[in-house]
Amino acid sequence: MILKIIKKIFWASEGAAFVFKNELSFRIELAVGVVVIIAGFIFHLGRIEWCFVILGIALIFSLEFLNTAVEKILNFFHPSEHPEVKVIKDIAAGAVLIANIMAAVIGVIIFLPHVLALWH
Repeated sequence: MILKIIKKIFWASEGAAFVFKNELSFRIELAVGVVVIIAGFIFHLGRIEWCFVILGIALIFSLEFLNTAVEKILNFFHPSEHPEVKVIKDIAAGAVLIANIMAAVIGVIIFLPHVLALWH
């Protein structure tokens, strides 16, 4: 049983490594996530604020992984361009976009008061 769990963790880490290596958008999101975490330590975020920051980052990462999986599946079954495949890929990318926008809004709600407090 433990060996199965270790194998599953290994396979999942291979998938994460693939996304990191091949997806520029994920590397950008990862860099932004690191900056946000550093800012969280600088501004001494509270527990609830940390929960929202971590949840937002995890949501973006998870959706980026799913978006990559959708793209790979579609490319496997339909390697040439097709209008319906494009629509499906655009919808999956749109989910990532919505998560990024919402995370940015949450980031402003959390960090703006801390930044404004520096000026007073």
